[in-house]
Amino acid sequence: MSAADAASRARVGAAAALASLGFAALALTELFTGDTLRGPVAANVATTVLTTAPLLFGAARPVLTGVIALAALLAQTVWLTPSTHLAMPLAAALAVAYVAGRHAAGRAAALGLLTGAVAGEWLGPIAVNRDPVDDAIFVTALLVVAWLAGRARRARALLHAAERERDAVAAAAGAAERERIARDLHDVVAHAVTVMVVQATGTRLVARERPELAVRALAEIESTGREALDELRRMLGVLRGPATDAAGGLPELDRLVQRARAAGARVELTVEPAARAAPRAIAAAAYRIVQEAVTNALRHAPGAPVSVTVGGGGPRLTVRVHNGPPAPGATAPVTGAGRGLAGLRERVAVHQGQLSSGPADDGGFLVEAVLPCAEYR
Repeated sequence: MSAADAASRARVGAAAALASLGFAALALTELFTGDTLRGPVAANVATTVLTTAPLLFGAARPVLTGVIALAALLAQTVWLTPSTHLAMPLAAALAVAYVAGRHAAGRAAALGLLTGAVAGEWLGPIAVNRDPVDDAIFVTALLVVAWLAGRARRARALLHAAERERDAVAAAAGAAERERIARDLHDVVAHAVTVMVVQATGTRLVARERPELAVRALAEIESTGREALDELRRMLGVLRGPATDAAGGLPELDRLVQRARAAGARVELTVEPAARAAPRAIAAAAYRIVQEAVTNALRHAPGAPVSVTVGGGGPRLTVRVHNGPPAPGATAPVTGAGRGLAGLRERVAVHQGQLSSGPADDGGFLVEAVLPCAEYR
């Protein structure tokens, strides 16, 4: 419970205690200043105090406190001071009806308390004290109005609670969407920058001796940068409109591999025919897995061969990216922040899939993912 909720409950509890004390004081004053006092004083005081129970504990125990108050009212009317000339017993009955409508969770319990209040009015004042029937009809109408007011207040409270829950769900969904976009931005920028840095490093090494190769590499850097900007524009478009999975997919894996090859990486790609029929969301997740794994290979194992296999077998899509150990003497041109694989695990978890990553037996690194996709389109 938050501090604000605790403070609100404390204020409500204090208000209920004050209302109960004020009601009891008024009821006892009316009881002892009139000329209709009958029966033991202690019994009159006890029953009067018990009629305040719904005001004090009605929010937490509406049925129990309602039954106690109605029993006290009936006992007072039948065996003790009659309620014919008293206003507070009627106020207590109205309080029971309101609390029943406001706080009783089930309709049956709420109607049961209302019926008990109406029956108590007819049984006590009418059957025992011979009050006019017109008075009982009027009081019955008042009890029904009080009960309906409580139900209306309860409906408003439930509506407000539902709205708060809806807002909380929407906020959580918005946070999840922002996290998804952040992961996509990380994947796009990290991959593009890694490829461009690797290409720029190679260009610097051959610029003097093989200028034609340098020009070709610069063209590849330009192309990679433009494609990265295009992807960034698509994802920024998500912030302005409905979310989609348009960025990335199995058909784009060929372009991803081509960019990595242009940067000097030795990447082999195998996509089984059945895998190309995977649902769009699953295909986008597979694309991001391959993108992150290839980017990590370029970062941490320059010159190493990379094998990418995407397979579809029955109700699942499998992704396997393996890179060998880095070439002798090679140094990593770029270092990462270590968030890529953590982001992939979250992405795979969204689809109830499994991801494993770690060193391979040959000294390289292996990333494997299984994505459930029972419904192929």
